[in-house]
Amino acid sequence: MTIKNRESGFSVGDLVEVIEDNIRGEIKAINANIALVTTTDGFDLEFECKALVPQLDQQPLNLSAAQQKQREFSRETKLKKKRKIQPRREKVIPPMEVDLHIEKLVKDHHRLLPHEHLEIQLERAKRSIDLAIQKRLPKLVLIHGVGEGVLKTELQFLIGRYDGLRYEPADYQKYGQGATLIHLSQKASRW
Repeated sequence: MTIKNRESGFSVGDLVEVIEDNIRGEIKAINANIALVTTTDGFDLEFECKALVPQLDQQPLNLSAAQQKQREFSRETKLKKKRKIQPRREKVIPPMEVDLHIEKLVKDHHRLLPHEHLEIQLERAKRSIDLAIQKRLPKLVLIHGVGEGVLKTELQFLIGRYDGLRYEPADYQKYGQGATLIHLSQKASRW
């Protein structure tokens, strides 16, 4: 009976491949999330278990035919169980975040007049929206701060000039009251 490492899902004796390298071998020992693998070239190397995948297409080195059949049967059973258990996961793309605070955009912002601050911030917002549309991102967060609400109002006017965009306050727990979340549809277009 083989003892399976709960964290990695691998057992001593499993045949594995290294994800980002052309190395194959057999697991000889597992300690926490580190596996000692004897490679097909005879070297003992340590890898993190997350860097390993089961090896499905290679015959083990020194196993009898009966052992090989048992290993293939248990491997197929494991794969069937994994396929049934794992639900299909949708790709979650975090929203692009753009901080429009003037001190983040211009080094020497103290020399600028207030209307120049606003022009710079709106231009950055417009470029960010255009980039998000071009890259087909689903969401964009513009961090504008609370202040007197002038920038927020101008941003809402700017967003309204685009087709296929809608906006709402961003997550309060993460951004407070000073951010706007923009939802970009696949049909979003520049004005």
